[in-house]
Amino acid sequence: MSGNPNARPPKRRKSTAFSRKIRGGNKKRSSYDLVAARESLGLPPKANAQQISCAVAPSVTNTVDNPSPLKKEVKARLAEQVNKNLLLTKVVSDAQKSVTHKTNQIQTLKQKVRDLSDALQIERKKSRDTIAKLLSDAERIMSDACEIELEADRKMNAAELKVCMVHGERSIQEF
Repeated sequence: MSGNPNARPPKRRKSTAFSRKIRGGNKKRSSYDLVAARESLGLPPKANAQQISCAVAPSVTNTVDNPSPLKKEVKARLAEQVNKNLLLTKVVSDAQKSVTHKTNQIQTLKQKVRDLSDALQIERKKSRDTIAKLLSDAERIMSDACEIELEADRKMNAAELKVCMVHGERSIQEF
């Protein structure tokens, strides 16, 4: 083996199914029990592997119950679906607009209610303050009126005393 160190070894022949048949005895063996499969499927003893696999596999029937629709029908259905989708998107869009409009109206009305409630609270406070002030003024006026009445009674009593004294002196002088 002297010579070129990079030289390739000679090519070997590939083993094929044909070469196995030529050599004989060196056949590819399967672990599948064909005899038992034939018996269980009720096939004749000379049935080959392809017949067994066809009997095991589910049969696919190529019968057409619903023939495929014509191109015009498909286009018509597609156009109908597109129209339905456009209509649905329009309905959904209108519903969303309506919902947002109603939501805005609700928010506006809630704000008005809050504002009116605040204004009512302010007016109630002013009313309570005014009533309290008027009551205190009325109380003060009543106490002033009571003092004036007492003063008037005192003056009246003094005047009556004077009148009685004056009449009393006259009546004493007349006797």
